[in-house]
Amino acid sequence: MGSLVSTIISSGRLRINEASVKFHTDANLVTYCNEAQKYVVRETKCLEAIDTSKTSTSGTQSYALPSDFYALKRLLYDGKKVSKTDFIEIDETGIDETDYSGTPKSYYLWNDTIYFIPIPNVTGDLIKIFYYKTPIAITLSTQTLEVNTFYDDVLVAYMAYLALIKDGEEQKADYQMQECNSKLAL
Repeated sequence: MGSLVSTIISSGRLRINEASVKFHTDANLVTYCNEAQKYVVRETKCLEAIDTSKTSTSGTQSYALPSDFYALKRLLYDGKKVSKTDFIEIDETGIDETDYSGTPKSYYLWNDTIYFIPIPNVTGDLIKIFYYKTPIAITLSTQTLEVNTFYDDVLVAYMAYLALIKDGEEQKADYQMQECNSKLAL
């Protein structure tokens, strides 16, 4: 579980030498904290989830990804791993994916949707999606961050980076970004 946004904001204010509101409102810093959380998640893929709510429908090739989907980690169809393919491989093998049905062996992603090859010919098989998720948007300082407290220093550094860029303090901002990236590299 993560820290309270207000905790990250307090640390960020100390880092930018603004113990009370002078230039950066709490609303600005909440926005920066939200951006920091998204940055950490993009760089580390630290938020994982499993969706087991989907089952196959005979003759249906495409299935929507979860709304908080960021990237796929693993996909199982009826308990068996399904391999990723791409359009080049589909074209090279000459598969007419709309005419081919059976137990899916491969998939590709397009527009937040999973497409199976072959098209499932059974209704009710479990589709299990292991994925990296996007964090819930932060809009209030009373919210709790989804990223683990382990990343608090990174969040503070990234938030300070954004605040210092707004202040026109590029050199100080660059230092904060370097610190942020070095801590992510650990």
